[in-house]
Amino acid sequence: MAQTIATDSKYNDFVKVGHSLAMRVGLPAVGNICNNRRLQVFQEAKFAIQDGVDYFNTLLTDQPSIELFQQSLGNNLMAVPEVQKILDFRYEVQQQNGRSVIVYSIRLDTTEGEIILTSNEE
Repeated sequence: MAQTIATDSKYNDFVKVGHSLAMRVGLPAVGNICNNRRLQVFQEAKFAIQDGVDYFNTLLTDQPSIELFQQSLGNNLMAVPEVQKILDFRYEVQQQNGRSVIVYSIRLDTTEGEIILTSNEE
């Protein structure tokens, strides 16, 4: 069964319960792990520079490629041992405050059950 240290709503800091660390187990743990992988930028981790989603060369470029972004995101999530398969990837380009924004959701089949990640989860 998957388990990880619980984080706050921004996936930044662990949450303390009394004097011990709070843990997440099962599907919530897999969701936490996948969200952390989704938010990690390629080459951000000092000792695992091969990990992370390549936002700069796929979306944040003069010629964005949603296909390359989908591949980078998918490869990063498939590296999580509990993720068995990507079931669905959907996206749309929206206008927000005069800018084009890609909003996406990705549905995963994991050893703990199905989970959906969305780009508006920060």
